Order: sequence, then C-alpha cells, then structure tokens
Amino acid sequence: MKRKILATTFFLASAWLTAPVSAANPEHLTRLFQERECRGCDLSGANLRFFDLSNTDLRDAFLEGADLRGANLSGARLVAANLTNANLTGVNFSNADLQGAILSNSLLFGANLAGANLANVRLTNANLIDTNLISAEWNNYYWQNNQLNEIGSENLTRANLSGLNLAGADLSRIDLRGADLSNSNLRDANFQHSDLRNADLRNANLTQADFDGADIEGALLCGAIKPNGKRIDC
Repeated sequence: MKRKILATTFFLASAWLTAPVSAANPEHLTRLFQERECRGCDLSGANLRFFDLSNTDLRDAFLEGADLRGANLSGARLVAANLTNANLTGVNFSNADLQGAILSNSLLFGANLAGANLANVRLTNANLIDTNLISAEWNNYYWQNNQLNEIGSENLTRANLSGLNLAGADLSRIDLRGADLSNSNLRDANFQHSDLRNADLRNANLTQADFDGADIEGALLCGAIKPNGKRIDC
C-alpha cells in the first residue's frame, strides 16, 4: 500500500511539473501533495485542474495564474492567498476560508462559494457568472468602499446571492442579469446604472436603494419592499 501511495504521489507530482507555462516551485508542489499543507508556497501558474485539494492549508500561498478548473477546494484555508488571474471555473470553494484573499481578474464561472468566508476578499474585475454565493460571509466594508466596483466591469450574471445581507453595498455598474437576489437585505444598496434585467428580487428589502439609471426590465419583484418602504403585492 505504501508503495502504491508513493507511486501515486510521484505520478501526480509529475503531472504538475509537466504543466505548461508553470512558474510553481516543484518542491512546494510535492509538499502540497504529500502533506496537504503549503503555507506561503509559490504555486503560481501551476496546473491544479480537477485536483482534490479539500481541507488543504494554503494560507498566504501564491496562486497567480494557476489553473484550478474543476478543483475541489472545499473547506480549504486560503486566508490571504493570492489568486490573481487564476482560472477558477467550476471550483468548489464551499465552506472555504478566503479571508483577505485576492481574486482580482480571476474567472469564477460556475464556482461554488456557498458558505465561504469572503471577509476582506478582493474581487476587482472578477467574473462570477453562474457563481453560487449563497450563505457566503461578506465584510461589507469592501462593498461600501467600492472594492467590488473599482473598474466597473464585474459580472455577476445569474449569480446566486439569495438571502445575503448586502445592506449598503455598492453594486453600481455591475452586470446582474438573471442574478438571484431574492430574500436579500439590500437596504441602502447602490444599483446605479447596473443591469438587473430578469434578476430575481422577490421578497428583497430594497428600502432606500438607489436604482438611478439601472435597467430592471423583466425583474421579479413580488413581495419586495420598494425604496419608498412599501411592499409590492402580487
């Protein structure tokens, strides 16, 4: 059995080391395989596609430009990790700790961030199409201070934001087409010039929210509390 484990480790390490355009430290990759812990490691550009990295300790790790498509990072510790320009399509981040992580310019198509800790996370210019953010923990400071809208091209198309507390969030000039914002607290939120076509805002609290210049064509609003404090009955 031990020989089999060593052979498997060698095979997986070889797969990583032969990944194209990888600047990752080979010793750090081996350490991650063998110990499932690599704090502060240089894994930039690594090919980690479809790997099971659940519950691994990657605090302060450098993962810039890494290919993590389809990887399982559920329960992983990614505090202050740098994932700039990483391909995170379809990654399972459920219940992962991403406090202070940098996800700028990353691709999060269809990623699962349900229950993840996203306090102080930086998502500048990130693309979150079809991303599941339900029950994720946010630090509103970064929403209110425009960290999610620094460039204004964030894409939250069809993202699941149901039930979140986004009171006071700056969601201006963001693509929220088809996003699920039902049952969310959006009191005092800024939606100026955002695209909310076909978004689900049922039972959301929109008290004093600013929709100046926003497109809400086709949005579902039954049960929502309007900016003037009155509920929409359907």
